[in-house]
This record gives sequence, C-alpha cells and structure tokens, in this order.
Amino acid sequence: MQRPVLVVAFAATFLVACPAPQQDCLPFCDLQPAATASSEFSLPLDATLSPDGRIAYFIGVTADGPGVLTTNIGDTTVSKMVAGAPLASPMGLDVTTNGSKLYIADAAADPADEGKLGRLFTLDAAGGVMLTEVSSTAGYKPRGVTIITQGVDQVYFAGNDPTDGMPGVFKIADGASTVVDVAKGEPFIDPSGIAVARNGDVYVADTSDSAVTAQVLKISGGTVTPLVTGLRVGYPAGLALSYDEKILIISALDKDTSKDVVFKYTLADGTMDPFTTGIGEFEQSAGLHRAKRADAYVWADSNANGGGTVYVINPGAQVQGGGCSAGPGAPVVWGSLMIAAGMFLRRLQRRARVTGA
Repeated sequence: MQRPVLVVAFAATFLVACPAPQQDCLPFCDLQPAATASSEFSLPLDATLSPDGRIAYFIGVTADGPGVLTTNIGDTTVSKMVAGAPLASPMGLDVTTNGSKLYIADAAADPADEGKLGRLFTLDAAGGVMLTEVSSTAGYKPRGVTIITQGVDQVYFAGNDPTDGMPGVFKIADGASTVVDVAKGEPFIDPSGIAVARNGDVYVADTSDSAVTAQVLKISGGTVTPLVTGLRVGYPAGLALSYDEKILIISALDKDTSKDVVFKYTLADGTMDPFTTGIGEFEQSAGLHRAKRADAYVWADSNANGGGTVYVINPGAQVQGGGCSAGPGAPVVWGSLMIAAGMFLRRLQRRARVTGA
C-alpha cells in the first residue's frame, strides 16, 4: 500500500523545483544580457531560444561574414555555428518545436547565382556546420520566420512571392517542399516580424514605404486587418506571443525619442504597456522570439552597448511540460531536490521492511 504514496510524494516534490511565475510582471520581468558584441560578432539582428529556454541562437556579423551563433544562457561563451556563403543577408531565425533544427530566413541568398534572391535554410541545432537550402523557397526574399506545430511543424515566413512580387506571409511544413500562401498583396508593404497563435491566427509587423511608421496586421481565416497602427519599429521588427497567447510582445521604437521600447499589447482589450527597463537608451530594436515551452524571451538590439547585444528575458521562467529553464541557481535546486528525494525513498523502504508492507 506504500507505492501509491511514493508516486504522489515524488510528484509533489518535483513540482517545487520550478520557480513560481511572477504574475505582476509577466510576460516581461527580468532582463539579462545573453551575448554582447565582441571579436566574435556584432550587429545581432534576430534571436531565438531552444524550446526550454536554455540556449540562445542568433544572427550576427562575424569576421567570416554574416552567420548564426549560439550561447548557453548564463554563460558568456559565444560559439559560431556557421558564417559566410551561402548566407548573404540573414534576417530571421527560429527553431523547430523539438529543438533539433533551425530555420534561417535570408533575404538575399542566391547560391547558384540564378537571379532568385532569398530563401530559407536549415541548420542542425546540435551544432551542424552545413546549411541545407529549402529550394522551394528560392526567390521569396524571406525576412522573418517563426515555427509552430499544427499537427506537424509549420514554418511561417514573411517575404515576397517570386511569381508576382507581392509581399505577404507564406508557410511550408517542416521537411516538405510546397509553399502555401497564407495572405499576400494589400495591405502588406514590407512584412518582417511574425508570430502565430495555436488557432492559426497570424500577427505580422509591417513597415511602410518610408520605414518611419509601421503597423501590426492580423491574419485570421485569410482576412487581413490592422491590429496596431502608428508604430515605429527597428528592422527587422520582432513579435512574439506570450505562452498563454493573451499578450502580443512588440519590439519597437518610441515615436518621440526613437529609443528602444518593447510593448506588451493585451489582445483582449487593446491595452499597450511599454517596457523600457534596461533598454530605454538604445536605438536599434530588432528581432524577438519566445521559447516554445516557457514565458522566456530573447530579444536583440543591433547596436546596444557599442555593437549589439542579445538579451534574455525571464531566464528562470517555468517550463511547461516539466523541467525548468536554466535560471540562476537551478543546478543547486535540482541537486538538493534529488538528495531529498533519495532520503525520502530510503525512509519509505525502511518503513516497508518494518511493517511488512
């Protein structure tokens, strides 16, 4: 009769390893630099996190040309994954929902010099050094990309249809070859940042011809409507949805000062709250993504601190589906937990021998 008690006790014990969400400031709380420009890189344009928020991947300029770099959250070491040709102008990246593969949106790559500018590439997130071209996306000039599972992983990207030049949003299933139009043409002008809800609604940051004003467009059931207008954004712009999909996070610039601001837009009532803590003096707000399984975010400023910085927001956010992201002190918490669990198990075993259970 002791075994059910043991299972319940372990469930309760393991839950305490994850820090409780700070409801008063979610989805944006603690902001920490994950990687700052150095001899390894500069000018970060976009960044994404592994599904559990432990690893950051980002686009930057290296001595070998534009490339993709990575760092473990909480570590200062930056590693170059790939750089130089065939990459020409990478502007966005995201990771598959299982964390195994990166998709990179390059707006100008043309490896075969065939006049089809831009395409998606894939890269092994575990450290592969070979880029694989998604050939069916050649000529789309992709500028922003995000991935969400809809039965299978769907790769949504913002770009231009090579057959008619129309800007819009497109998608392709991971590992497939058919590109599907989500929406294109008016009112799109220059879409870049993109976020997708689980129900299929798409949010896109679209910049005007003058690059001074921007808006967030919503695509629902094939219909495109303005959601937020009169914005100023950096380029490429960044969007992300909170894990509960109640808040849209917008990487932007203050209209009056041209300084960085990240807006928290509540979808239910249109309330928009600015976040500027630690970033309000910067001027090159860029890409933004959320970890697939946590309210942890990664955000890039292309010129912060003299060359660009990648920041992680909420590095200790609770991971949905078990485990915790690599917040400060996490290894100590887990070590103490395992010791306590072991002691509890031995105590129950001794009790079982005494009672004959």
